[in-house]
Amino acid sequence: MKKKGFTLVELLAVIAILAILVIMALPAVLNMFTQARIDTFENEVKTVYRTAQQNYLLNGGAAVSYGSSGATGCTKQLDLTGNNKLHYSIKIDGSGKVTSLIANNETYGYSKTDSNGFSIESIDVGTSSTIKKASEATPSCN
Repeated sequence: MKKKGFTLVELLAVIAILAILVIMALPAVLNMFTQARIDTFENEVKTVYRTAQQNYLLNGGAAVSYGSSGATGCTKQLDLTGNNKLHYSIKIDGSGKVTSLIANNETYGYSKTDSNGFSIESIDVGTSSTIKKASEATPSCN
């Protein structure tokens, strides 16, 4: 009489092979999630940049500093929807150039200052030289 089914050794071999495959795939999956968080943060920083420039143009083109409720010394806030954890400060000079942008979301931070101004294309949060710990990028309009 023949029995149908798998032996214990065969089942253990399949489980071992699956475990090895999971161990090999796990770092790639974790990197994917980390990169997605960084990309989301970069998009939020670029949204702050765009919104600040739009408000600058709508409000007569005078030098202005915008900041979130977590930033000190800022007189105006941007009307942003979405992530309430994003703290930012952004300064625009009288000629419409963004001279300072500091942002953090309690996980990542970004800080860029250039007295000559910089464009949105130069914002690349994903590089190891620009992404910081959130505590290293404390927004302030002072």
